[in-house]
Amino acid sequence: MGGPRPVRVYNPPTVHDRAPVRFKIATDPSEFDQMAGLLYRTFVEEIPQHPPNAERRHIDRFHAENLYLIAVAGTEVVGTIAIRGARPYSLDPKLGAVDPC
Repeated sequence: MGGPRPVRVYNPPTVHDRAPVRFKIATDPSEFDQMAGLLYRTFVEEIPQHPPNAERRHIDRFHAENLYLIAVAGTEVVGTIAIRGARPYSLDPKLGAVDPC
């Protein structure tokens, strides 16, 4: 029966607790692996646009044609932007015709 449960307080990291974020073009295999995990957490778990998989990795269908800019804190990839200059884009099927091609 043990009495009241202890209160757990979450203290998110502050700017002073983490490495500065720098931005670069992704080139290293470890960066691409981390990016695939980040995309999985975002587009499979958080925004369920894609089905789950055992590898817990998501690779954009235009991966071979994309240029990736990443945000890195220390050695951890914390953000990514995919750049592709030719249609179709990954969002086209979701958005429909948004401008003349």
